[in-house]
Order: sequence, then structure tokens, then C-alpha cells
Amino acid sequence: MHVKTYTGASTSAVLANIKADLGPDAVILETREAVKNGKAEIVITAAVDREGPVPGNGRAFSGPAFPPGNGSGHTGMGWKSWQEEWSSIKTHLLSMMKPELQFSRLSPRQRVAMEFLEQEGVDATSLLAVFEALLPDPQASILAPLEALVPVKGWSAKNWPQRVHLVAGPYGSGKTTALVRLALLLRKEMPGRKIWVVNADSLRGGGRLLLKNYSQLCGLEYREVSNAVEFAAVLASARHNGVNTILVDLPGLPRRKSMPEMLDHFGMTDPDNALHLVVTPHYGETAMRSLAARYVPDAVRQNAGLIWTKLDEADKFGTLVNVGAASRLPVSALSCGPELNDTLVPAENAALWRLLFKQEMPCKAHPDDAGF
Repeated sequence: MHVKTYTGASTSAVLANIKADLGPDAVILETREAVKNGKAEIVITAAVDREGPVPGNGRAFSGPAFPPGNGSGHTGMGWKSWQEEWSSIKTHLLSMMKPELQFSRLSPRQRVAMEFLEQEGVDATSLLAVFEALLPDPQASILAPLEALVPVKGWSAKNWPQRVHLVAGPYGSGKTTALVRLALLLRKEMPGRKIWVVNADSLRGGGRLLLKNYSQLCGLEYREVSNAVEFAAVLASARHNGVNTILVDLPGLPRRKSMPEMLDHFGMTDPDNALHLVVTPHYGETAMRSLAARYVPDAVRQNAGLIWTKLDEADKFGTLVNVGAASRLPVSALSCGPELNDTLVPAENAALWRLLFKQEMPCKAHPDDAGF
């Protein structure tokens, strides 16, 4: 596997460069923001699984993207041979499943929908599940099996009644702005609700100032914590002040740390806490599954969900089906566009399928409305 890092002024420009350089099979491993010579830039690490020299002039190295191990980030012995063996097994499994997907056995309307899902990048496992659900009834809609595959639990006080909501995700996924948007949406739903924003990612200067400034602009109460003692003090103060909802911006998970370790450090291990994993469609399937496993282990899955961001920067949305089906985490919100207002909506089945089949953005404010 060849891995390269690309930089540019915008996500769409960098993605276009990656596609031209590495081809359509490239997967996104990491997306983050950086500052160079006083200007913001997007940094994306991508990989392509092929042999031979790496095209282009990007920085590259050969090696696995997500080595197996004990969850601490240490590479297991014999990883390269394990990866090659698994790749071979996966290829054979998918080739065995392919003959079962005889779209000609479906009605014309169902066949067209299945072919579209395949073009969108929906994987063979999900396609087979939908295919088997459709086969007995030529009149059956494709939406019913899709809804069974991809759980949805839209962001609202009713659906997510927990007091503490932990917002997590890799750097560059848009988790900080997603947190502010969650707060604004909740305040719009319930104007009298007391909401506090807590920054547990306060050691990063840029991220700290961003969340603090956003909170002040939006009239949200802002706090910072760096350990369990400080968070306990925030909880006590929140109870005293009658705060209804606490939204916590967690740091990106270090490679050698696990989510339970991070939550223990901050004293956020209460099983009643909710956890929202913020992700973008830009990540490849391997990276996405690894993120879901690392950020949402079994210990916190009960009250966990997915927030999809930067949807306006993607050109395919099959990943939403694949990740939802594989992780079984409900989608809580959909976000697109750079602004804070009207750029995040509670997830709904109808909005999800309009996005998948029509590429219709779920938000009111997105670049398509910009007039250029």
C-alpha cells in the first residue's frame, strides 16, 4: 500500500489532485487543517493498494494503514503477510458473492436502483442484504431494506435525552463546528434550554480559540477542562446552575490511546453519557471501519451515534450505507456547508435517501445556493 500526503487551499481541490494522481481506487486515511505562512490549508493523507513506484511528487511510504494489534496502536508481528492474506481472502469472498447478485432476477425498477447503489460504492455485503430482501417481491421498494441496514436516530432532546454529549472524531472531520451546530439546533428546538459547551481539546491553540469564539458569538456558556477533577467541577457547577445539556469537544484520539483510556482521563466514563462520532464521506472504507472501532468500542456503543459532515464536498455517498450497515451506529445528524446556521439537520430516512439517490443536500445553506 502506497500512502501520500497532499495539501491545498480547499478539500475539493485536494481530492481532485488525489483522484488525478492515485486514481479512483485511492482511499482517504486522514483529513486535517493546518496553517502555513499564515494561510489555512487542507492536508489529506490518501493511500492506494497497488505495487510499483508512487506517481506524482507527494511524500510516500509503503506500509499498512491500520495495523492490527492490542488497540494501543502498536503493530502486530507479521502484519504485512497478514494483510496480504486477508486481502486475498476478501477478494475470494466478494467474488463468491458476486454471482448471487443477479440483478436480472429483480424487477426493472429494482434493478436500476441496485445498479445505482453499486455505482455509488455500496459494498457487496450491503448489496446482497438489499438484494435478498427485494427478491421475493417485485413490487417492494428498495428503501425498506436500506432503512433496515442503516439505523437513524435524529438529533433532538427527545431522541437524545442524555445530559452529557461527547463529540469525538479525528482532526479535520469538523467535530468542533458540528458541536456548535448541535447546540444551536437544540436551542432552536427548546429556546429555554440551558446549554454549556465544554472544551476538552483545550491544549490545541487553534481549536481552543475556535470553539471559544464560536461559543461567545452564539451566546453559549463556555468551559475548559484538562482532567477528571476539572470536569467533575464543571458537572457540579452545571447541576447548581440547572444546566440541561453539556456538549463536550473531545480531542482527536492519539494513535497509541484508546477511547476508554481517554474517557477515564477526563472522568467521562458515566454509561449514561452519549457519544457522537463525527466523520466525513472522504475516508476510505478501511479507515472508516477502523475509526468506528477505535472511537466507539463496545463499552460506549449503547448511547453512540454518527454525525456525517462536509457532505457538500463529496461526490458519492455509498460510504454512508457501508458504515451504517457495518457499525450499526445510528446516524444522528447530517451537515454540509461552511456556515454555523442551517448547516446541520437531524438525520431522517427521507433526507438520507435523497442524498444518496439524488445528491440532494439536506441543509438549507450549502454551496449550491451560493449563486456561482
